[in-house]
Amino acid sequence: DGVQLTRAFVQDVVKALNDNIFIKKLDFSGAELPPGCLQVEFSEGTLICRGVDDRFAKGMAEVLQEKGVIKKVEFHDSQIQEEGQQALKELCRSRKNRNAPLEIYCNAFIYCNKYEADLNKSKLDLQNKGLDDTDAKAVAKAIENNDKMERVFLVSNQIGDVGAQALAEALKKNKTIQDFFIYENNISGAGKKALEEAKASRRFRYFEI
Repeated sequence: DGVQLTRAFVQDVVKALNDNIFIKKLDFSGAELPPGCLQVEFSEGTLICRGVDDRFAKGMAEVLQEKGVIKKVEFHDSQIQEEGQQALKELCRSRKNRNAPLEIYCNAFIYCNKYEADLNKSKLDLQNKGLDDTDAKAVAKAIENNDKMERVFLVSNQIGDVGAQALAEALKKNKTIQDFFIYENNISGAGKKALEEAKASRRFRYFEI
């Protein structure tokens, strides 16, 4: 605890981590981290970074060029701007073209094996993408505090009650979404009830379950 870590050091650790098949878990949450990376955690192939800025995002795009043990990166509580977003998108496309896909979730976009989603647009169309509960929870997290999204289409997927409940909680917090479509999924009693409660929590233009 109390160790001061620089951005460069954290990036070096992430690069080394990506090349090391033996490290299964890493947690810097007890250390005093720089503003560019307030917290870093790694577990089961997923790297979580909190408080990331543009400079750090671009640095991460450089160190994660090669395929390794890191399969997914989540940027929480981060406001990555245009340059950082572009660097991360180019990383994802490059890795995909080399059959070494990397999933990235951040405030501006989601880039994963099943779909790409631009969270800066007013419409999120993820119909018939094979989304399951895990995907639905990621979407819920993305739309919860999004002030640009107005229309969400999640029709004809494999979302169940767990995913529906996560989406319902997000919809209660979101203030801009007017149209929400989620029919033709695997939603039953508990999920449907949660969505009905979200629908009744405020005025929507269209809300179809």
